[in-house]
Parts: sequence; structure tokens; C-alpha cells
Amino acid sequence: MTNTLEILKKYWDYDSFRENQEAIINAVLENKDVIALLPTGGGKSLCFQLPAMMKKGICIVVTPLIALMKDQVAALQSKNIKATSIEGGISFEILNNILDNCTFGNYKFLYLSPERLMQPVIKNRIAAMPVNLIAIDEAHCISQWGHDFRPAYLKIIELRKLLPNIPTIALTATATKTVQKDIQKQLEIENAIVFKNSFKRKNIRFEVIQTEAKQQKLVHLANNCKGSGIIYLRNRLKTVEISRLLNQQKITADFFHGGISLKEKENKLKKWLNEDIKIIVATNAFGLGIDKPNVRMVVHLQPPENIESYYQEAGRAGRDNKPSTATIITHKTDYELQKSRLLAQLPNKKNVAIVYRKLCNYLQLAYGEGQGLSFSLDFIKFCETYQFNKTLTYNVLRILENNNIFQVKLQPQYKTRVKYLVHGNDLERYLYKNPTKEEITKALLRTYGGIFDLPQPVQIKTLSEKTKLSQDQCQKQLEDLKKDRIIDLEIATGDTEITFLVPREDDKAINKIAAYIKNYSIQKIKQFEAVIAYINNQNSCKQNFLLNYFGERSTENCGNCSYCIKNTPQAPIDDELLSLLKTAPKSSTEIENQLSINSETVLKTLQRLLAEKKVMINSSNQYQLR
Repeated sequence: MTNTLEILKKYWDYDSFRENQEAIINAVLENKDVIALLPTGGGKSLCFQLPAMMKKGICIVVTPLIALMKDQVAALQSKNIKATSIEGGISFEILNNILDNCTFGNYKFLYLSPERLMQPVIKNRIAAMPVNLIAIDEAHCISQWGHDFRPAYLKIIELRKLLPNIPTIALTATATKTVQKDIQKQLEIENAIVFKNSFKRKNIRFEVIQTEAKQQKLVHLANNCKGSGIIYLRNRLKTVEISRLLNQQKITADFFHGGISLKEKENKLKKWLNEDIKIIVATNAFGLGIDKPNVRMVVHLQPPENIESYYQEAGRAGRDNKPSTATIITHKTDYELQKSRLLAQLPNKKNVAIVYRKLCNYLQLAYGEGQGLSFSLDFIKFCETYQFNKTLTYNVLRILENNNIFQVKLQPQYKTRVKYLVHGNDLERYLYKNPTKEEITKALLRTYGGIFDLPQPVQIKTLSEKTKLSQDQCQKQLEDLKKDRIIDLEIATGDTEITFLVPREDDKAINKIAAYIKNYSIQKIKQFEAVIAYINNQNSCKQNFLLNYFGERSTENCGNCSYCIKNTPQAPIDDELLSLLKTAPKSSTEIENQLSINSETVLKTLQRLLAEKKVMINSSNQYQLR
């Protein structure tokens, strides 16, 4: 079949395309380089998947989102389309088989991360593949002015040079004009055809609620949510607290953040997708690649870091085009609190120089040495040794990585390794004499296959959960087993791997990147101040503010956001409010929640009724009838 609509119907069961999809697909089929700026939920994946199906050969898809990679491969395979991905932790034999399949097995899609793409063995094998298209998802990651810059993305140009006659499509949901131009420059596709859909989401009501009773307002919104919801916070501990609060109010919820295990993440996500819980309370570690249609509510309980991430997170509401809300609940103290935290976490030249020098000393790296060497680092211990702020230090490492001083790999997959040296009767005799080692032995044998044959990577945290021992107790028991020559043990010395790309140069290295360090901080502050401007803006439509930020001029108000509702004449609520107060005195927040009316209307009505002496304020600061 050569007709795009036939392919669309056969594999995706759609009868028509969304806005700009067909034009983008046709441009790709004409071997044009393309930049596709489509809002969250705009159908980006179809723009490269469908034309790749119509071309001979395989499409290379570069994406930083492992969850999205897995989901898209599974979705393609469910359509009987040959697709595969290269993920971490696979053996060379498996990697070789995957690459062979892509070269000789008529596969249509190979998904991989930009970091994987740079491995020589993978680059060499891709050069021999019948590649028909290069698709770069989350393309804003290639820009230093984007909200999620990733240094590995800068190396994608090497893939384009490796496959010079193969068209490229770069896709993103969030890109300002500056970022768009940077994408073109970094990928050397200045002549690319740019397609941009309107960022307008007519079905989403964007609202900002200023209130002192943030948690009470949140509970009200969650109670009235007619589908699923997401609540975003910037603090891991807060996700646990808010999840607990909602469950106490009989609203099923669970928390999600980057500090929980992969298995926990999968279980929590599955519960939410299957409607076993209504609300997921999360940091920004949640949501990438998630396409749940009935998310009716996305709430930010703290100001987001930037407009780009906010719009992407808010866009997870209403994927089915039904009415939904994206709400920021804030208090007047939030701005100064969040800004002070931001400033405390932004490195200056002095911070970077100190951390770089201390890190080199900590790793015992001599001046002029280190290029090509890798070191295992216990990040927490390093920070505690020098009393460094952890977030600030993490940001310093990222700045040094962004400037190719070294590469940082957080939480390497292979940590502690264990191999049993004795088995059978010998192991039984040992456990009979040392019964305290029985639980950890059972946990190891039940969890890690092949542990008698080869050293197996084990997670101390997993052992702790299975044995009910602390992580320190588990490590001590493993060390005892090694001392007794029961196991061979290799304890990992860190949770972070640092690979130096250039020799140690101290101040000389930092002076070279001084301008970048300064601009990095300026950019972060500007992005945060744009968020605050959005929150505090009282003079224009909220959706128009967001559209203007992304360079889309709109003068027609949405009529639905918190600004538009506030400035649209409302029918009097006197009768409803007075009837409510007949039951019992209530605070303005209680009135607002029970009447499901915005706070501005409630407060204006109360002020008028006070002036008319129809209500009064009692000693508990509640409103009651006179």
C-alpha cells in the first residue's frame, strides 16, 4: 500500500489525520528535513512512524525517555510491526543479535537513547543498516536554552554525518523561537521545513488559585475530579505527605518520585492506569511518555520550574479532548520561598571551581591527568565530606558535563556483585552453624538466578526489603559471608560514575566556561520569573499568556481560564450563599468549595453582603447570617 490513509487505517485504525500530520508525513516522504512543533497530545509519533512504514529500510528513533521507548515499541509490536530498542544492562551477545535483526531482519524501527547512539559499536553497525529516516524526539534537549538540555544530544550531528543523505525529523512539544533556531543550528538543518501547530488547548481550563488554605482547596478539587488526576510537587517528601492526606480524605492516591525503585514505579503507574487509584502525587519524574486519555485534572501545588515543563505537564490533562483543568494553587509566600531556593541552588564560577577542585582531590586525580579515566563516586558521601549542598553540587556536575569536562552517569546499573562459592551440603552445614545468615541467603538465592555460576549484580535495597534488615545490616552480613569464604563479594564504592573527558586543569578549565556558568544562572532565573509572571498576571487571558511565551500571538481570550471567568459578569450567588449559611457558619474557603464557585466571586459577594448587613463575621472568623 502506498496511500497514507490506507496505512493510517490499517495500522492505527484512524480515518483521518490531525492538524498538520499529513503535511509533515508528505514532507518526510519527499526526503525533506522537518522540524515538527506539536503540543503535548498532538500526535508526534505518527509523524515519523507512518512515513517510515512506507519507506524501505529502518527508522532510527533517538529519545531520552526510556518509558516512552518501551511503550512505543510495545505498541508497534502489537500492530505486527517489527520494532526493537537498545536499553541498558544487556549483554554484548543480546546487543549483537538486536543489531543483526535491524540490519538483516526487515525491522522498521530501532529506538535508542542519545548516549547509546554514541557507542562506537552501535554507530558502526547503524552505518551498515538500510536507514530510511532519523527521528529525534524531545528535540528541545539539544538546545542549551531549552528546559531539559542533554549534552549527549549535541552528538546526534555525528549520526547525520554518518548518514548524510537520510532525512531527519526533529519533534518537540515545547520550544520557544530561540530553542527552535538552536535545534536547526545544532542539527545543521537550517533549511528544514518547520511545521507548528497552535499550542492552544481549547478543552483545558488554565487557572491560578491564590489561597492560604492550599491543602483544603486541593482536597476540594480532587473530590470533584470526574476522572484521573495528577498533582505535581517539587519535593519528594511532600509527595508522600499529600498522598497520605488525600487517602485520609477517602480519595485514593499514591506517590511517585525518582527515589523509588523501578519495580515500585511500574506498580504505582499500573495502579493509576488501571483506575485502582484516582490521583498520582508526583515530582516531575512522573508523566514522560504517559498517554492516559481521561486525566481531568493536573494540579501544581508549588510553582513549576519553568513555563516549558509546566505546559508539558499541564498538557497531560484532557488527551481525549474533553473538558479538563490545569491548576496552580499558590500562596503569596511561595514566590520568595521558591526563588530563595533557586538562588541557593544556582552555581556561580566560585562554586564550580571549588567543587571541581575538591572532586579531583577526592578522586586522587593529579593535575594534568585523568583524560579517559572513570571513577566510582559515592555522591552523598562526597557532599557530606565537604559539607556541600547536594542540589547545588549536582547542578555543578551537570554544568561540567554540559561543557564536556567529564561525563556523569547516575546510579550505574551494576553495583554490588555476589557469587556463591559453596553450595549443597556445605552451604547447609554453614547455615546450620550460622542461622542468622539464613534469611539473606534465601533472599539471594530466590532473587538472583545463576548466582552459583557467575557474579550477579544485586541491590542492597532489594535485599533489605526482602529480609526486613536495614541496608547497613545487609551489607555487614554480606561482608561476613565473604570473610567466611561462602561468597565472592564486590561492594560498589559509589552511586555515580565520573568519566573525565579532558585532563584536570583546575582554574584554567573553569575560566574557559565562566561565560556559560553566568548565562546558565541568568537563564534559570528568567525562566522562573516567567512562571511567576504567569501566576501573578491579572491583566490578560492565562492561555494567551502561554501562547505568547511560545511565540504564538493570540488576541482572542479563551473565555475559560481563571482570568476570563473573573472578568466575565457572573450571575449573583446571593441566594445560594445565604441558603448555605442557614445551615451553619462557614469560612470563605468552605463556601467556595461547597458552592464550587471561584474565590473572587465568593469574596466580592461576601463583601457586598457584609456592607448590606445581611451577614456578619463571628469570633471564629466565619461568616454567618445576621
